[in-house]
Amino acid sequence: MLYSKSRLIFGPLKNAVKNILNAIYKVLKFFNLQLALLVGLIGVVLYFSGVFENSVALELVFYIVLIFSIIYAVIISVGKVLGLEWSKGKKENKRSKVEIVEVEDKKEETEQEIQQEIKEEKIKYFKVRQKPGYYMAEFEDRFELYYKTVNGLQKVRTDYKEK
Repeated sequence: MLYSKSRLIFGPLKNAVKNILNAIYKVLKFFNLQLALLVGLIGVVLYFSGVFENSVALELVFYIVLIFSIIYAVIISVGKVLGLEWSKGKKENKRSKVEIVEVEDKKEETEQEIQQEIKEEKIKYFKVRQKPGYYMAEFEDRFELYYKTVNGLQKVRTDYKEK
């Protein structure tokens, strides 16, 4: 009986704390503040342990690292807001499964693609569902992957069909 009463009291409290921590994590992740938070926590530990009182140089190094981690977070956040993609060092598998959805709207085509479409009659355009901003063109002999940028479509790669 005691278990059910404590569950009624602490269950919503646990969910509230979980949701608050999840929201804080999402904000930290969006603005890339994980590194700055880690450096700040290390600084708090060093401050309360009295290490900064003994070494002014270590305190200076700490503040420099903290400033650089905040500058890093600002640069990455501005890049996210502007829609720039930062490489994470992982190469995508060329044979990865990609679910595609047909797109009827062809407004994003460049002039060169329109001329190419006139030359080759059977071209189908698809929007990649897993990666927003990516489009795929299917030709008779190949697939071409494009990424939508501010300047239009940018060709990413070409995969040829096996005969």
